Amino acid sequence: MSKVEQIESQIKELSSEELAAFRQWFSEFDSRVWDGSLKRMLRPGNYTSSQIGGAAGPHCREIYQAVNHHASPDFWACYRALPASGNS
Repeated sequence: MSKVEQIESQIKELSSEELAAFRQWFSEFDSRVWDGSLKRMLRPGNYTSSQIGGAAGPHCREIYQAVNHHASPDFWACYRALPASGNS
């Protein structure tokens, strides 16, 4: 049995209270992982805010929604601090 299968099996056995606590923990953990990945990708000088935002086009809507869901206030503070693009 793989680790994922073992975890799935254990999650299925959690009480309602334990499952609620696990969901809260995992949501926070997942947000921290997303923030870390995005911060590494968005190092200063790589992109401007307009390149990351609407300028990417409608095909990126799903990615934007996922980022918006997972990103913490710290991430959004970094995002807002990006320089505006002069080429938009």
